[in-house]
Amino acid sequence: MVTTPRRVALLALGLAALSLSAGRAYAFEPFTLQVPCTATAENEVGTVRPCITCHDNADGGSGCATPPCLNAFGTDFDTGGRAWSAALAAMDSDGDGYTNGEELGDPDGTWTVGDAAPATCGCATRPGFDTFTPGDTDADGDGYCCVGQDTSGDGDCLDAGEHDGTQRDCDESDDMVHTGRAELCTNAIDNDCDGLATLLDDECADVVDRDGDGFCPMGRDDNRDRDCNDAGEMTSDVDCDDDEPTVSPAAREFCVDSLDNDCDGDVDLDDSECTSDTDADSDGYCPIGRDLDGDGDCNDAGEIDAGFDCDDSVAEVNPGATEVCTDFADNDCDGFADFRDEEDCGAFFDADGDGYCPAGRDGNGNGNCTDAGETDDPGDCDDDDPAISPGMGEICTNGSVDDDCDGAASLADDDCEGYLDGDGDTYCFVGIDIDRDGDCADEGEATGEGDCDESTVDVNPSVAEVCTDGVDNDCNGTADAADRVTCFEYRDHDGDGWCWVGEDRNGDGDCADAGEQGEPREWRSDEDPAEEDIDGDGSEFDATRYPGAPEHCDNRVDEDLDGMVDEAGYCTSDEDADGDGWCPIGRDDNGDGDCLDEGENRAEFDCNDGATDVNPGEDERCLELVDADCDGQIAGADSDCLYLRDLDGDGVCGSGVDDNGDGDCLDTDEQRFGEDCDDDDPTVSSRARESCGDGIDNDCNGDVDYDDRACTCEMDAECDDGDACTVDRCTPDGTCENAPDPRCADGGMVDGGMGSDAEDDCNCAAVGAGHGPGASLWGWLAALAFIGWRRRRRAR
Repeated sequence: MVTTPRRVALLALGLAALSLSAGRAYAFEPFTLQVPCTATAENEVGTVRPCITCHDNADGGSGCATPPCLNAFGTDFDTGGRAWSAALAAMDSDGDGYTNGEELGDPDGTWTVGDAAPATCGCATRPGFDTFTPGDTDADGDGYCCVGQDTSGDGDCLDAGEHDGTQRDCDESDDMVHTGRAELCTNAIDNDCDGLATLLDDECADVVDRDGDGFCPMGRDDNRDRDCNDAGEMTSDVDCDDDEPTVSPAAREFCVDSLDNDCDGDVDLDDSECTSDTDADSDGYCPIGRDLDGDGDCNDAGEIDAGFDCDDSVAEVNPGATEVCTDFADNDCDGFADFRDEEDCGAFFDADGDGYCPAGRDGNGNGNCTDAGETDDPGDCDDDDPAISPGMGEICTNGSVDDDCDGAASLADDDCEGYLDGDGDTYCFVGIDIDRDGDCADEGEATGEGDCDESTVDVNPSVAEVCTDGVDNDCNGTADAADRVTCFEYRDHDGDGWCWVGEDRNGDGDCADAGEQGEPREWRSDEDPAEEDIDGDGSEFDATRYPGAPEHCDNRVDEDLDGMVDEAGYCTSDEDADGDGWCPIGRDDNGDGDCLDEGENRAEFDCNDGATDVNPGEDERCLELVDADCDGQIAGADSDCLYLRDLDGDGVCGSGVDDNGDGDCLDTDEQRFGEDCDDDDPTVSSRARESCGDGIDNDCNGDVDYDDRACTCEMDAECDDGDACTVDRCTPDGTCENAPDPRCADGGMVDGGMGSDAEDDCNCAAVGAGHGPGASLWGWLAALAFIGWRRRRRAR
């Protein structure tokens, strides 16, 4: 079947109002794991899904003329081997001025599969739709968007110069966070969006307590808030090694660790604290040994070799004590404090920062799993790799790596069932088993064109679609007549209740159900004798033509498909059968129920004399598949309905918003929230931003350039309204003022008390001139009348 211009026009415009049922959508959602972040949207049943990242709709690979319904980014992702890369990140697939990387939280394309998701995933937008960008709004009002800086103060970062690739907001819920801020060393967050939280940011190295021992390089943390910025904390007793919790002015010298633990300049045995033979804290240990006989010293035989106390001022600290993992002390005197003591505390520390410790889950984000309930959850099976933890998804193609720590790796994991060919038809859910080894985990096999039913070999992408069995045989996401390619002839394309194969008896938009195939039916092109049918469509793309349709009696078209054109009988009737003032042969001017009187039999015919709301006197109803005004055109194909088409491709119609990008605003809920006041210019619509200085009302709010609050003027020249009878001024607050010129009075320039009409600089007319105030009034009335007419036309 050849696709013709008329067919395309009707499909895209006139028939978009028709809601056709479709088969279940099968989106290959494992591919969303191949990109750093995903955009999400609710599908037709209210489920939030990430399909919108690559597809035209939230249902994935169905609901469009040519599945798999890839959007611009989806096409680039598919072409690039379905792999995230620096090259793909640098592309701007949808042409909205923001790169794919900026829209998906990884501007440089450095993220790889298995890495933790970027912290900016909350800002992810749709890289395949130019109506969604990370610069659309400054949610927290701090002057920065997810990407960009709002220098104009209009609440977005879309104006010229506001998106230079350097400014961003890594937390749009906190106005204390963006690239324009200096790092605040008094909190734990990354204020300047450099990727480093306070304790790791070099800007705060001198005033934070990195190791948590109560001392900073520039003072003492008296209130234990991990910084030394508070009153009285800039002291002289400073930490001489802020990476070692066993080193601070308050620590005792540990005599064998080669560190100056007490920051007095003396290390180990050179420190006087390491020469004492007395057990000062009575815990059985001295700085030089162990008091085996309990006489208070360590001078007896064998005592100097039996151990030593690393802090003889605290009885709970000695080689016989148990390590406490959160008190910043080396309790057991093995040289390692807290979580640096891997033998005693390693299982309770999140070494790789992925939120899991070997013994559990770090529920409160403090880096350890010692708090109540934290050891109840499964632990990290590889605490050296942040890409491996119970919170990760299993990667099915990396061999023996157990990414989600469930005890099963790659294809042995139940999560990877989609990579297995369960029915032996050489197709898996994610692609094709090229080497016939029973899985699709090898290079190039996860193509996305996979099996949608692993229980039978009769369903896979190589099987031909059967149009009447209710099954998506070829796994393209659509079953039966919803398959717009294979089952083209089973669809009621024009919504008139008939298909090429029969009649749609249950009104579901197709003729694929039992008993719906057979005669009578629509005509194919080779069966249609109509001379005007030169484009090969037959009758299926004309909702006024089907078996039994009302015959239009003066257009030389066989509407009712009975083989007769403008036939005798009905088309010779002089009666107004439906009482609407029109007959099949003319118009009943005098209301006597017929069209026999003089002048009534004329070229104005009722094209359906069984419907009172269908005749040449009616307005076209653009959202219905009926030729209400009998002009031979319906819905979006009717010239009366151009206001519901997006003629310039900017996503907005004369009235409405084209949500699904099909070129019209005829679909469900699209007749709302939008107006295009110039549908020949894609830079103009109610969704556009005002471009200051181009002389155009870009956002259709009635204000142009610097009269629009989105623009801020800087000089008087920017406020010129083209009227020489006004004084144009840029006010200090950046708005334009166009006040009447006091020199103009009574329609002319005041000069010695007389009005001038000829040589006035402001072209004002004197009293009595033909283009004076009276003429201006009529001009304004005419303009207002035209605007009102245009709006009424749009509202029809």
